[in-house]
Amino acid sequence: MEERTHSGASLFLMEFMVMLLVFFVSCAIILSVFASAHGYTRRSQDLSGAMIQAQSLAEQLKNAGDYETMTDRFGDLEAGVTLWYDRDWRQVEGEGAYQAKITLRAGCPVEGNIVIGGEEGELYALPFALAEGVER
Repeated sequence: MEERTHSGASLFLMEFMVMLLVFFVSCAIILSVFASAHGYTRRSQDLSGAMIQAQSLAEQLKNAGDYETMTDRFGDLEAGVTLWYDRDWRQVEGEGAYQAKITLRAGCPVEGNIVIGGEEGELYALPFALAEGVER
């Protein structure tokens, strides 16, 4: 009976194939983690921009002083006003990447709502009340 001697080459190739498999699976997992992180970053940037813009609009409404100045600056707020912004949050005419809808409810104090939306729907809503001296 003859004894066969196996070379170490076949064992090396098998180990190499397993290592490649582990490497490719690891790469696929890491790429999916980076891709989802990019999505989270984009949504976080959208939310931060929406919050800042809503607060800015609320401050502009509060600082307007009286209802006539608000309507001069923004238009008919009781019917609702829509402002459009580009990707860098600069106001544009016509449709843009983001929109801000401002509505007021007459009363004492005047109350309102600012809703910021994007391509994926509503991003942020900010209810507010103006000083009691501001009346319709």
